[in-house]
Amino acid sequence: FKNYVDSCMLPLQVYMFLCLYLSINRFSSDFTGGTKVAFSAALGLPAGLRGPINKETTLIYKNVMTNVGNAYNPATGIFTAPVRGVYYIRFTGSVYDNNSRNMGVNLYKNGRHLMHLGENSIDGIAKHASSGVTMDLRPGDQVYTRLPINYVLWDDAYFRISFSGFFLFPM
Repeated sequence: FKNYVDSCMLPLQVYMFLCLYLSINRFSSDFTGGTKVAFSAALGLPAGLRGPINKETTLIYKNVMTNVGNAYNPATGIFTAPVRGVYYIRFTGSVYDNNSRNMGVNLYKNGRHLMHLGENSIDGIAKHASSGVTMDLRPGDQVYTRLPINYVLWDDAYFRISFSGFFLFPM
């Protein structure tokens, strides 16, 4: 590369910039194995209450804001890990003007309940909650959220309820 630069007589600043750029890209590829995975989706419209229900139901976040690597499926609400590694997963919940039900979301991995995010006070005031977790996932592992029995969520065009994740590094 240096020989090419010398033969083209590029200014020193351009040469230094190119070296820095190539170093950063190489570091990034070495760090992640070249894999890029990131998603963020929200329940969104139609505005209103979801639940209560009498059977736990997978939440389907159809309003996709980011889906690098296409590992999130907006038809099923499921994120499927494409490569082995550590991922960061985040999910949120909210409810408004509800005096009769609790707000909650459950996180699952491959059919196994991992976490519950919820607010149990019934005061009729706006409630928001969020949680995140790092997970060691293998190719094909599936992560998703579910609305628990007798719980509610409320969303609108402001995307108050979201499900997001990204690949941190390979294992």
